[in-house]
Amino acid sequence: MKSTRYAGIILVLFCISVQGADVILNEYNAVDKDLYLRDDGTDSRLERIQGNGGDWFELVIVGETVDMRGWQLEVWDDGAIDETLTLSNNAFWATMRGGTILTISEDHADDISFTPSLTGGDWWINIQSADGIGNAYITNPTKFKVSNKNWQLLIKDDLGNVVFGKAGEGIVPGVSINDEEIFKLEANPSAAIFPTSTLYNDGKSSTFGMPNIWSSGDEIQNFEAIRAWVPEPTALLLLGSGLMLVLRRRRN
Repeated sequence: MKSTRYAGIILVLFCISVQGADVILNEYNAVDKDLYLRDDGTDSRLERIQGNGGDWFELVIVGETVDMRGWQLEVWDDGAIDETLTLSNNAFWATMRGGTILTISEDHADDISFTPSLTGGDWWINIQSADGIGNAYITNPTKFKVSNKNWQLLIKDDLGNVVFGKAGEGIVPGVSINDEEIFKLEANPSAAIFPTSTLYNDGKSSTFGMPNIWSSGDEIQNFEAIRAWVPEPTALLLLGSGLMLVLRRRRN
């Protein structure tokens, strides 16, 4: 009986350990404020600018609907906590939808527009971390640092439980970031991504608030699987057409 009980405990612990996160780190900018992306690299949204947009990091929501109220984003730099950004209890955070690309930045204004669509739409949300005391989305508006000195992010929920991380340089074996590069996930975002994944890489191709491009330049992230909750327009049209056909037959 004891052996069966212990086996059950081990199985439960194993299941907990392999359970994926609802939110993952997707990319961060380690380019020094006085430098540019190396080798004439550019950002898909920001193009080629000094500092590559300043201090920012990017998350992807991979759970279908995630309540992020009160979550803590611990920013670690060179082995120590730089800042902890605490998300507010604003209803905005209560229903973060799968497939959303969420950037947290110092210098870019809040953009909370969200119009998801399988054929395009707006899947990007940006929250500015230090845009005044009245910030509705972060309870402690503040600046934070992103660098190439073993920068890492630890994501915790409102109870202090670890959701994801620490993730970043120094966690993934063999990945070293210099001050003209970004850190990015070169894989499709999903709950199967872990902080130690070797699918994280350094690079010169930056994509602020957009799907990541592989360092090879020939692949780009696919979000279809985590955006499958969006109703398929063609399917709805076919369903509507089918109902109309049934009604017409009944009338005749």
